[in-house]
Amino acid sequence: MPNLITTTAHSDPAPQDFESLPSLKTRIALSAATVAILSMILWCNLPDEVPAELLAAADRNLSPEAAYRIRYGEWLYRYAAHIGGFDNKWQMYGGQSRFNWRYTITAHYSDGDRTASRVLPLPRQSERSWFQATFVDYKEAKFLLNIYNDRLARETYARYLARQFAYHEGLPVSQISYTLSIQYILPPIVAVQQQRLLEPDVLSEVIDVFDVTVEGISDHHRDAVTELTSSPPAIQL
Repeated sequence: MPNLITTTAHSDPAPQDFESLPSLKTRIALSAATVAILSMILWCNLPDEVPAELLAAADRNLSPEAAYRIRYGEWLYRYAAHIGGFDNKWQMYGGQSRFNWRYTITAHYSDGDRTASRVLPLPRQSERSWFQATFVDYKEAKFLLNIYNDRLARETYARYLARQFAYHEGLPVSQISYTLSIQYILPPIVAVQQQRLLEPDVLSEVIDVFDVTVEGISDHHRDAVTELTSSPPAIQL
């Protein structure tokens, strides 16, 4: 019988097999992104002494302008790594302060001959019911936090309070003062040893005294109010 020889034809790969691979530009972009991410992780996880020494060397050997550009570029690099989550520092919301604080807002009244002072009956500094303290006054805490670092806001609020509590014992209001009281939180180890959370001492300081008479308006406040009322805010398109 004749020998039957069976041959198998090998066809070339289908064009769609090559089309499934990313393009050359895409592969280059992915490789560059991978290198950038790995370099960010490496740089941000170096000991703090290494970047500090390199930046100090730049300050010593380069011009002030060039050293500044390097420092600024390094900061942008770290900030990009932080935004992308590639560094070793994670933070949710804001950093917790290591102290408790509160304001005591006091009105001072005078007619030139007699004077009187009064701690204003505001939430968080006056007698409040359980319902008010639990379900109403939380907004006050947020408001006070918003004006904590804003002196103009504190002055504006002082003038509002002067209108609300304009007289006391027949005397007109002349000044509103802010007293800041701070009580530091003990470190965890010390708190466990002493079985308490806060230091016993409360530090109090008068940080602002605002003249709330018509003549006492500050130039800073007047300029700010004039700027806000003279032109409408710009609309970002």
